[in-house]
Amino acid sequence: MSIKKQLGKQILVIAEPQNAIAKTVEAANSAQPFFLNVDSPEMVVAAHQAFTDSGADIILTNTAGALRPVFQQIGRENLIEAVNVRGVEITRKCAGEAQFVAGHVQTIGLKIEPFGEIEFDEAVRIYSEQIRFLVSAGIDLLVIDSLHTIQEMRAATIAANSLRNAIPLAVFSKFDSEGNTDDKMTVESFATILDGLQVDSIGILQNSPTKSIFRRLMNATNRPISIRFLPEIGDEIEKSVAAFTELGAAMVGAEIPEQVRAVASAVRGREIVRAPKPNLRLPLRIASRSRVVCIGDGLPFVKIGERINPTGRKMLAAGIRDGNFDLLLKDAIAQAESGADALDVNVGIPMIDEPATMKSVVSEIQRTVSIPLVLDSAAANVLESGLKVYAG
Repeated sequence: MSIKKQLGKQILVIAEPQNAIAKTVEAANSAQPFFLNVDSPEMVVAAHQAFTDSGADIILTNTAGALRPVFQQIGRENLIEAVNVRGVEITRKCAGEAQFVAGHVQTIGLKIEPFGEIEFDEAVRIYSEQIRFLVSAGIDLLVIDSLHTIQEMRAATIAANSLRNAIPLAVFSKFDSEGNTDDKMTVESFATILDGLQVDSIGILQNSPTKSIFRRLMNATNRPISIRFLPEIGDEIEKSVAAFTELGAAMVGAEIPEQVRAVASAVRGREIVRAPKPNLRLPLRIASRSRVVCIGDGLPFVKIGERINPTGRKMLAAGIRDGNFDLLLKDAIAQAESGADALDVNVGIPMIDEPATMKSVVSEIQRTVSIPLVLDSAAANVLESGLKVYAG
């Protein structure tokens, strides 16, 4: 049975060998675990073998972080394709036909606009390069760990969607005890954004996950929810596996062979307790990094502020034309403080570079207020320009 058919029906066990492989990096004098794919493949094979014998259904490739900027730092750009392709080949050789191979992509802390200097399109190209190699090498599943910012998560996921064809995609992120990522994205925003990007499974990557965060994620999406435990969970793993499979976890994983065996023993052959309902309609949702607004019948009335529109407002239009957004930002703050649930953003003025202006305005507004934005233009290229820098 294909992994696509199993995902969302039967609980699958996922194993990540890279933590074990990392322990051999110093001994092999390698800068990153993934360089061992070409420098010392026998070490990678040995680490993988411990996991293929652990009862896992899915084995991640030793390719997390194998992106061009990392290779450029040490002058080994010529090995990008070889490292990624060889990573898939090694995992496939160890897994055989009994286990699925998941191409492993991990965000590396790229500083993407509007919070950094790297353009969003460039970030998409960086992730596309690696994902193209993984897909061409024959992976069964693509896994993205989003450990840094929402913009990296969006760039990596968009890159994956353009290349993966029918290959399922799972995206994981770490959350703190309050249900926020490192850049303060909430569980609900995480789920809403990934729902919009049509991923196949949404996951939590934790050493001490809480049931409340898992429940919040289950309430925010119809997609299968997965969880991977970090090594620090220790002897608590069996208790945690029982708790989260009872809540409805679809994939459960770990990074140490003994912990993977414990997971496999606990869930072998079990169906998901609460199977996801992909045909159940969720309300229309709009999300910023930290807030989600739901729109639909029977839901509270949604107030969308309409002041950020230069039509009939000469001073606002003049400011936008000159690149002075003081009045615009005052309007944004005033509307948010007056109870607006979201802000409409329209920068349509004759004879300006509207895509560039929308990009600048969206960047400034989201630094100023936290409520979601509704981009307003009749031109698709204007909307696209704004969406690239919108962390939502």
